Amino acid sequence: MSPQTGSRPRPGSRRPAQAGPVLEPSTLTCPTRQTLDRLADRWTVVLLEHLETGAKRFGQLRDSTAGISEKVLTQTLRSLERDGLIARRVHPGAAPQVEYRLTTLGRSLLDPLAMVRSWAQRHIAEIQRARLDYDEAGTAETPGHRAGHSRSLHDESSGAGLDAGKRGAFAPASD
Repeated sequence: MSPQTGSRPRPGSRRPAQAGPVLEPSTLTCPTRQTLDRLADRWTVVLLEHLETGAKRFGQLRDSTAGISEKVLTQTLRSLERDGLIARRVHPGAAPQVEYRLTTLGRSLLDPLAMVRSWAQRHIAEIQRARLDYDEAGTAETPGHRAGHSRSLHDESSGAGLDAGKRGAFAPASD
């Protein structure tokens, strides 16, 4: 049976089977969510950074992007063009040349991407430490939980509650 019909729960799910079709969550069709998904794509930021210095031909992008296949490069460039982040220009001739460049909309992403990159560089040691701690603890049988650990708003070293500046919007306000 197709997962779209909703007639059977996912393996390991405690939820009963649904009688009717499963509707697509509105977050999947939200234009903002779709844009964020485009930016979170494995190759989007890499290609935008390559185009930051100027127009590039397909071969230049392929050669400067280690690990990308021609098929994926083509698909990603088409998606970026469709989203208005890059422009494609064909130079006619015996052997037509195609080049890609950032649009004004694509250039407007460079500063926010630089801020994310800077944040990542400042916090990489903390992220790596958290990964090591998580991996050393092992993973529990249920998603979202570590074996033998419970998530709390208390700092593990001092027992002090997290201050409001470190608490996510979804976290309770009282400790």
